[in-house]
Amino acid sequence: MSGFRLLSPRRVKEAHPVPGSVIEEGRLWRWVAVETGHPVPDDAISTGTTRADGAVWLARYNGATGKINAKNGKMHLFRAYGELLKGHKHAEVLCTTHKVEWLPIQRGQAFHDKAVRTGENAKDGVTYAGRHNTEPGKITTENGHIGYFCGHSSGSTKIAEILTIELVPCTFRMAVAGDKVIRLDGKPETLTDDNGNRGAWELKAGEAAVVVSVDGDGDFQLYNSRKVVSEVTYRKYYVFLGKRDENFKPPAPRSQISAQTAESPKTASLSLSFGMDKFKKMVSGEVKEDEQAAPPPPPTATQPLPKAQGRQDGSGLRKSQESVSESGDNQSEKLRAGDADQAIAQEEEGWLSRFFASAGLLCCRSKPSAPTPIRRGLKLETAA
Repeated sequence: MSGFRLLSPRRVKEAHPVPGSVIEEGRLWRWVAVETGHPVPDDAISTGTTRADGAVWLARYNGATGKINAKNGKMHLFRAYGELLKGHKHAEVLCTTHKVEWLPIQRGQAFHDKAVRTGENAKDGVTYAGRHNTEPGKITTENGHIGYFCGHSSGSTKIAEILTIELVPCTFRMAVAGDKVIRLDGKPETLTDDNGNRGAWELKAGEAAVVVSVDGDGDFQLYNSRKVVSEVTYRKYYVFLGKRDENFKPPAPRSQISAQTAESPKTASLSLSFGMDKFKKMVSGEVKEDEQAAPPPPPTATQPLPKAQGRQDGSGLRKSQESVSESGDNQSEKLRAGDADQAIAQEEEGWLSRFFASAGLLCCRSKPSAPTPIRRGLKLETAA
């Protein structure tokens, strides 16, 4: 009888996703594939450190929720509840750029509406992300309520913390170009575009926009899906959405934002009062030659010199006034000095009025609360 050899079945290598690829993505989170020897994503959710593993991150593999640790700054192994020493070289780590909060829970409580679901199986029902003493794991479901927390080292416990992720308001930090934002209330938005056209910039309900530039207060201009740049709008009405687009190249807005030249809703009233074009030109210093005001005529012999011109030689108008008569007592000299101060103030006010008039602005004088004091001798008295 001829012999035969029993052949063992061929072991087929299991296909795994490419490290760094997104396996599943929600509005506030995403599951990213990781592998032993590859870096852990920067925005992966860390639950803390443990004595046995060091830094750990929340992860899942093949329906089980557990942890990954790192070795030399790169992923080492994935471990979950029920696996004593066994570990896996592949996993999916949970990542987010939004606000992460861990809420204390115990068995029998209702689930938080912002809890993060990790999977579902016949034994545990729907599972959620949780941690106990900084070790990540799963939270099971019992009759629609919280069941047990199960962790690799912690085992099964009735008390733990459940993960919640919330949108980050734009007031939480300064935005940068490339950040994606949406309206906080989810409603549509209509704004003036960067060219001053009212209602030309639109954002649909729930639609995201991209930050183009940011002013000194943290308010920003936005770029919508129709490739239109908005005026500066308040950041308090928006929240961040997802990860910033590092490759985004913002279009150059017509009015570059800076602390000196940006026109925001806070200066809109001024621009409407003064005329938008003249207001922008005055602030940026781009007044055309034909719009520049003619210089004031040179002072005549009877007119006092302006304040800036009169003090260039260190003596100024006061010296010219006092040179009228070198004789006299101290009383007359002080009187002439007081008249010179009044002349300087009047000329300065007139010069400012001509400057604002040339820029198209209205110079409003507020009525003084008390008559101007006049120097008389060594005392200050009020004019009758």
